[in-house]
Amino acid sequence: MNRGSFFWLDLYLRSLMRRTFAAAFARFFRRPVVPVICWFGASIIIPLVQYFKDSYNNYKIFKGVFYHTVAQQPLYAEYPAEYFDTNHYGPFFAVLIAPFALLPDVPGMMLWSVANTWLLYKAVNMLPLSLPQKTGTLWIAFIELTTAHHGLQVNPAIAALIIMTLVFVTSRKAYAAPLVALLGFFVKIYGLVALVFGVFSKDQWKLAGWLAVWSLVLFALPMLFSSPHFVMEAYGDWLQSLIHKNGQNEELQPKGNMQNISVMGMITRIFNLPLLPLWTVLLPAALLMLAPLLRWKLYPNILFQLHYLAAVLLSIVLFSTGSESPTFIIAVTGAAIFFVLQPAPWRGWTLFLLC
Repeated sequence: MNRGSFFWLDLYLRSLMRRTFAAAFARFFRRPVVPVICWFGASIIIPLVQYFKDSYNNYKIFKGVFYHTVAQQPLYAEYPAEYFDTNHYGPFFAVLIAPFALLPDVPGMMLWSVANTWLLYKAVNMLPLSLPQKTGTLWIAFIELTTAHHGLQVNPAIAALIIMTLVFVTSRKAYAAPLVALLGFFVKIYGLVALVFGVFSKDQWKLAGWLAVWSLVLFALPMLFSSPHFVMEAYGDWLQSLIHKNGQNEELQPKGNMQNISVMGMITRIFNLPLLPLWTVLLPAALLMLAPLLRWKLYPNILFQLHYLAAVLLSIVLFSTGSESPTFIIAVTGAAIFFVLQPAPWRGWTLFLLC
């Protein structure tokens, strides 16, 4: 065999190895178990890293909500001896965090992150998607899930509860849909937007009845380890806390504030418009979000429902002054659902938007 033959043989073998490696690489990442391992592995490892870095202030705030509720101390005051910053979650959050707050910090933090991960993983798997679509959703959302874990945030659970609301509405579980929507609302006000999925329901009177029941139950639950007077007062304080926090976010102060990473915040920063009225963005956004609901004949269409779910998850972050990097798991989960719904093979613009 002459020298030129060796050259072409070598070139062919190298090309074959590249194709073989690429195929094996693709097969590996298409296996449904791989993103699951990554998701739950990250939810265990990241809290451990944050603990040893002593970088888990949010979790200290979360624990404080429980212990301050038990001691009937103000939930929205500053406690510099315990943590910096202040709490902005509802009094009901004390019920949610209680099982984790009662544990030592390391297992409590790890289980908290695992619980958030499991809830979002469960929600994605409840969606009427194919297995490859679910796997794709998990991969696309993975990076933002790790960001939420670094802050030990509740946002993966908020995304999950919004998704579950749609699932329960469309499966005619009128008792469950209002519960998961209100769980999100009583923790972080974002969750209330999930009630919009009620328009897809054939049991709207049942939904309204269960909405009233669960509202009373969740409102009162923190009273089990506190007092009615304290909890009633705490809800009023929560409202004032949210108003104050929104004002801070609008001002984008202090310099370097990483809150309000939203459409309004971007316009304010890019065009130096510190006095931009919120309604100039929120009103058109609300009209755009409501416009698809005029197509009422499409309400039973599952693709229409899933696309609207994606839009809702995106809009919550795009148009909230409280948007920050740990909240992006909500929006990116919506984006992931949108992308996996696109027909294969993906067009160039779809890949461009994903990147």
